[in-house]
Amino acid sequence: MSTSTGNTRSRKRPFPETNLANDRDVQAYYKSFHDGHPVMLPFSLIGGPLAGHFPEQVINIMRYIGKHYQKQPLPENFITQALSSLDSSSVSKPSGFHVQGLTLLAICAHAHGQHDQALSIVQKAVQLALTLDMHTEAFVSSNTHGSQHMEEMWRRLTFHNLHARWPKTLNFDDGLPSFGYRILAVHMLGRVLAHGPYSCPTGKGQNTIDEIDRALSELRKQDVVQTSLRYAKNVTHFEEMIFQGKMIANSASIYLYRPRSALITVHFDDPAFMSFFPRGFIQFAQLPSPKVHSDLLKDAAQQPLLDAAKSIARMLTSAVDSNRHSPFLVNGTILSIAVLTAARYHLKPKDPNRELYKNQIMAALGVLKKVENTWPWTKGVRSNLGKVYKGLFP
Repeated sequence: MSTSTGNTRSRKRPFPETNLANDRDVQAYYKSFHDGHPVMLPFSLIGGPLAGHFPEQVINIMRYIGKHYQKQPLPENFITQALSSLDSSSVSKPSGFHVQGLTLLAICAHAHGQHDQALSIVQKAVQLALTLDMHTEAFVSSNTHGSQHMEEMWRRLTFHNLHARWPKTLNFDDGLPSFGYRILAVHMLGRVLAHGPYSCPTGKGQNTIDEIDRALSELRKQDVVQTSLRYAKNVTHFEEMIFQGKMIANSASIYLYRPRSALITVHFDDPAFMSFFPRGFIQFAQLPSPKVHSDLLKDAAQQPLLDAAKSIARMLTSAVDSNRHSPFLVNGTILSIAVLTAARYHLKPKDPNRELYKNQIMAALGVLKKVENTWPWTKGVRSNLGKVYKGLFP
């Protein structure tokens, strides 16, 4: 089957054209990527008749992602070409499958360091999803093709990944399931990033920060693991959702407190970092005179920031296979290393925590080294973070 991303109509492909379950790139997609972003049918169904509904453009994107995990040469300009093939003006009838393709492409663009492009693609996906009324039950019920699995696939895409089906309330009598935990974490991160500006607030602004911090603390206390694993048929998927939720929640804490922290500023000279961080994050984090070798780290105001960074570091060291996590793992790793590097600079030379922080930073850089074999942007990330660390601790 051709792997071209040229314009094709969004119609059911003749079936069986080929058994996708036997496609090595598709197998790699499911083995290493699907658990982190379950927007497609389960692998057990991808070789059956339901797969015939997927447009060729979407299947080619799955193959493209799978090639990353097999260290295969990647086709040049694939993301741009695939985006063109998914453009609503180039297909006779845009469908939910095109939203799927855009969602996967956005993740790819981000993992290649194309953050502005990734944001643009996400916006296209959300706009198309709203145009198609994918946030309504009517869409889900009329696009199931007689399959409960297809119905669940649409719910996961809109509610779980695009967050377009946010219910009025989320009540879980037996605790918080993993998908709910991740969704709440994403919305908490959104509240933090939307709060801005990143200057030190007073009055109402401080009240909002306190409110967000309390909500983040409650989220971290949720009984999520036992509830999720109790009902899990695919433990790996549930564990990944929990991992992502914790990573996102801790990242939200760092975004909330780092710009208001008295820790020294860690400067990055890679333009990719400037597009990665929200506007104002780095600029407002700068302070005129860092309190080097002081008791600053004992200040209670610094603890939420340090706790979040150390929590991410512990998660990274416990990760069994870094490449099976979502490529967004890199985002949390950057934040953790930046905070721990700055914190270490404030410790006295004989403070035992200097060695602890060093080990955590080195372990995190080691995780990035493993991931860079899969996702290109990571190599530049690791190199830049390493330079920053060596600049402070030659």
